[in-house]
Amino acid sequence: MAHDETKSQYEQPGLELAPQAFSDLQVAYGQGLEPGHNSHANEPSHHGQYYGATPYNTLHSSAYGGPPTSGWSPASQSATMVGESPSPDKPPQQEHIWGMPKKRSWLILGALITLVLVIALALGLGLGLGLTSSQTSSTSSSTPSPSATSSSNSSLSCPSADGTTYTTTSKETFTVYCDIDYNSLQKSGTEDLSHMETDTVEGCISNCASDSSCVGAGWGWYQPDASITGSDVCWLKSKLGTSQAANVDWFFVIKE
Repeated sequence: MAHDETKSQYEQPGLELAPQAFSDLQVAYGQGLEPGHNSHANEPSHHGQYYGATPYNTLHSSAYGGPPTSGWSPASQSATMVGESPSPDKPPQQEHIWGMPKKRSWLILGALITLVLVIALALGLGLGLGLTSSQTSSTSSSTPSPSATSSSNSSLSCPSADGTTYTTTSKETFTVYCDIDYNSLQKSGTEDLSHMETDTVEGCISNCASDSSCVGAGWGWYQPDASITGSDVCWLKSKLGTSQAANVDWFFVIKE
């Protein structure tokens, strides 16, 4: 009865072993491992080897009728953990200047340098043209400022002759003024006609009277600088604009 109970424990449904004949299974003994061999002279340093033994996978395959399986595969070596995605390759770090990519920084710097050069060139041209215009304007007329003294022995003298009337031999009438001038260099609208050395103010008045284009004349001692010898000069005017103050001995006459 006990034998039957034991047999029933191992023959429950679902736990039966597939019948398989093991008559062909043989064990190959390595050298020094034969039964009854007592010599240890040729025993390997670690453990004996079993030659010709059927591998476990082959036994498993022939016993259960399935292909041999293995717990390791090449794919398992590169597998990642469950739920973890492979990290992408990080892009190479770009060089930055002033917090911007290097290429963009150089482009902005080049544009700024170009702008500075253009502004500097424009300022230089503007200053150059301004100086040239100023020099041209200052030399456009030859009318000088009157001198302080006169070497003439004229019968007219300033300031006593200021506001008087002078009549030439040709019956031309002029009003005499002292201490004023009509200088074309002041851009007052006055235009020069001609100028010449004249010893007296009366001679200057006669020169203007003999020229129909003359409307007035300035006379006095003129010495533009110390390197030039001074002389009494008469400046004839074809048009009068706005007057300017002059030296005390400078005459200006206006044709009536």
